[in-house]
Amino acid sequence: PNVPYTQISAGGFHTCGIRADNSRAECWGRNDVGQSTVSPNVEYTHISAGGHHTCGIRSDNSLAECWGSNEYGRSTVLSPPSA
Repeated sequence: PNVPYTQISAGGFHTCGIRADNSRAECWGRNDVGQSTVSPNVEYTHISAGGHHTCGIRSDNSLAECWGSNEYGRSTVLSPPSA
């Protein structure tokens, strides 16, 4: 992609980045288990690509969101402990 990014992360066979112009994530490369399928219209502050999954920190609520393979719970986001 020929756009500026604020952050990029390379996984096993895919790469994701946060666009500088709108803070939305874009991923490219392999997508056999949904690791490159990003939620549309969501802005992120951070992103991290794993072997077959990707996680990002949402701008609107600072919560983690993950997509791709959930084998071994890789894409499962746990709730923070209650006070």
